[in-house]
Amino acid sequence: MLGKGRFTAASSLDQLPIGWVEYEHILLDGTPMNFYHELFWDFKKYPHALLVGGTGSGKTTLLKNMLAQFIYCQRDAEIYLAAYKPRCEDFSNIMESPHFGDYGQFQEVFNRFYDRFVERLNGSDRTRHMLLLFIDEWVGFLNSLNKKEQDQTIDRMGQIVMLGRSLNVQAILAMQRPDAVFFRNGARDNFNLIVGMGNMSGDGKRMIFPSDCIDQLQPVTEIGTGYALIGGYDIYRIRVPPLSDSAELLINQKFRQYS
Repeated sequence: MLGKGRFTAASSLDQLPIGWVEYEHILLDGTPMNFYHELFWDFKKYPHALLVGGTGSGKTTLLKNMLAQFIYCQRDAEIYLAAYKPRCEDFSNIMESPHFGDYGQFQEVFNRFYDRFVERLNGSDRTRHMLLLFIDEWVGFLNSLNKKEQDQTIDRMGQIVMLGRSLNVQAILAMQRPDAVFFRNGARDNFNLIVGMGNMSGDGKRMIFPSDCIDQLQPVTEIGTGYALIGGYDIYRIRVPPLSDSAELLINQKFRQYS
């Protein structure tokens, strides 16, 4: 897993560590003690990820941790990253990469990725290395578009998540609220890893978690803590570690290769 000041790689090419699961053990003398084990996401079996949380909840740290893990375990992956933020301190070292788009280049990078997806879809690209799209603040970007552009972009994302699995194409989206209006024709149901970071509202929880899981959710008070739902039925309380220097270096090196 990604720990403070170090990078520990994924143990399998198809299993991505996303955080630590905390559980309590009672010692023989009655003293409670907390233990942790890593939670792994089988992204081939359960493709596409939705990361939800308010500002400062830790969702961008989780997104960057996952990005670094994909870079490490999928060395030949072709990765595109778009962040709809006026100031991109989180990605300041890769601003010049053609595979990265900030506030001004978001649409361009998304369209470039979609064109690569279509090449896979129509058979002009028969390669099957991973084609990955990471997005930070998906809903913020959509809200900046006019109605026609918004509808087209939502439809394109729906195609990616509905048809991408067989083409080895995946999307990892981070946002504050995953309202259904931003996912057409049930596309939201195609995200098989859902992480809710921070202390979400009741409305926010109902948007992403099944009704029978909501009663299991306890208040979250620490930054970097939340709940992960894998495959629609297994839910875990997780803690996301800070981004390590070595993980940051992996991201910087990968995106500089595209320059």
